[in-house]
Amino acid sequence: MSKIVDLATPFANLPVVPACLQHPSNVGPGLILLSEKLNISPSIKAEADEFCEDGFVTLIPDLSEIHGQDRIMLYLSCAFEILEDIRLLCGVGYLPTSDSVVEKRIEDINIPFALHLPQSTPKKLLDRCNILSHIKVYTYPLAKPDSSETETPTLNHAHKDLAYNRSLSLLKTVMGNKYDLSQLWDQHCQFEFEDKDVKKTLDTMVDEPYVNHVPTMTGGCGKKALMEFYAHHFIPCNPPSTKITPITRSVTSTRVIDEFIFSFTHTCEMDWLLPAIAPTNKYVEIPMIAIVEFHGDKIACERIYWDQASVLLQVGLIEKVDHVIHGQEQADKVMEYISSRENKYEEDRGNMRK
Repeated sequence: MSKIVDLATPFANLPVVPACLQHPSNVGPGLILLSEKLNISPSIKAEADEFCEDGFVTLIPDLSEIHGQDRIMLYLSCAFEILEDIRLLCGVGYLPTSDSVVEKRIEDINIPFALHLPQSTPKKLLDRCNILSHIKVYTYPLAKPDSSETETPTLNHAHKDLAYNRSLSLLKTVMGNKYDLSQLWDQHCQFEFEDKDVKKTLDTMVDEPYVNHVPTMTGGCGKKALMEFYAHHFIPCNPPSTKITPITRSVTSTRVIDEFIFSFTHTCEMDWLLPAIAPTNKYVEIPMIAIVEFHGDKIACERIYWDQASVLLQVGLIEKVDHVIHGQEQADKVMEYISSRENKYEEDRGNMRK
């Protein structure tokens, strides 16, 4: 939900300016966003939308007609009052218009700060930034401007996503992450494989989710496409013998990286894994990696990776090539590592008892 609110100062001689206020559910940590031209531009509005999806209350003041650093700072202090928060906890800066801006202001920063700079930034300036432990600097190659909003170079799509996630990591580290992403991912998998409920599965996702099973390029983009995919090509296409054995899981502020063994007996057609292949009744074990990105408490993107050659080998569709393609040995080796760690742990515990 977004609305335009008035941003005023205590001084009658200063004009009231508009500000765009967005919030997911009326509560959440507050963010003030400023565009390059200090206006409410489409690109800064889109960025606010993303932060709003991640649980933040965002405010974009239109200060394009306000002149003078002192006056701008006065309006920003009043913006904190709209957010009902007077604490400045951390900050993020994207592609300053010149190196001199960083040189002049870097010593004034005394809060945790993520600074996204061009790869062409002089090393001397980067070294100066890196000396300050509360500032984390990231550099990127620049692309040509992608809109008429700015004449300055920008980041390509992949680097924009990377910069956003790095910024989000700082914000959630400092301001807190109220969602248990690991539990949310477990719930999603339960709806897929245990409950076999398409609607509940989709309810765990954002409005425009993206799913890509990379080796077979199956999945979809958007809820309409994924409704079709889950209802007809995924949920009913997993054999009753399907089992997921967890190996490792890493959780960041925005994503879950899950490593597991996916096993099944191929007793039905599996459109997402073995499209157009009739059941072979072969048993398959395959290590998989899932990279799951979240916006707030909803899944935005899933990318699942595995070795498709190993799957084809195990169902008898290709011949084994020594040292090139391996079947269940892949899963065995992964489990062997986990088992050896467990055995070592038990051995150490036994030695401590003696």
